[in-house]
Amino acid sequence: MKTENIKFKAKKTLDGKWIKGDLVHHKDSDNVWMTDFEKRLTSPIDPSTICQFTGLKDCKGNEIWEHDLLQSRETRAISEVVWDENGGFIIKNSAGGGYLLNFLGSILSVFNFKVVGNKFDKEK
Repeated sequence: MKTENIKFKAKKTLDGKWIKGDLVHHKDSDNVWMTDFEKRLTSPIDPSTICQFTGLKDCKGNEIWEHDLLQSRETRAISEVVWDENGGFIIKNSAGGGYLLNFLGSILSVFNFKVVGNKFDKEK
């Protein structure tokens, strides 16, 4: 992965809006902050909402982030992007009560997926 692709996003604790940037950990605190790429401002974030950029894009050119929800244009199934400890981002599709796990880079070359949301966004 290219250095410029190592980036994160999370929800700010102050207003619940997404912020993209670099993570900042304070030595003497449990708080986690993020420095915004564009505004160069540092904001406290909810660490449970941290998402890492996968380095990949969907069929419409949108960046794919950890915990994004992807919809297959072929099957209409919706899957979540998660990190697998065995070495990469995978999509987790609950089908038939179980989980179907596929490495994200491999499955993107076979199916057309588009980002339809993120597990941390509330449905309206």
